[in-house]
Amino acid sequence: MPSHEICYISNQEIAALISYMKKQPPVDKSGPAKEIKPSGRVMTFPGQFPLLPAEEINHTATYPETVNIMTNIPSGEYLATSCKGCHGPQLREARPTTRQSL
Repeated sequence: MPSHEICYISNQEIAALISYMKKQPPVDKSGPAKEIKPSGRVMTFPGQFPLLPAEEINHTATYPETVNIMTNIPSGEYLATSCKGCHGPQLREARPTTRQSL
């Protein structure tokens, strides 16, 4: 998950996510080498493909300690934050899900 899409979650949730990941057994598997192909390079210039997603994060922002999830629009927007990377701000479009394809 790109960091600029999950940086808005609460401190409690990020701590739970880190705790969960640390409890998982190691996997003896290596992935393919990362490579930016020509279409990925072209899409970088007009801003359609964030080459360094961490640059999109507001590093001076503060995030809530906890979030009380309810059945309302703000809670739904909060829960869908990480979905917007692939589905767009209105959650309608389908974008490429892997950078390796670019």
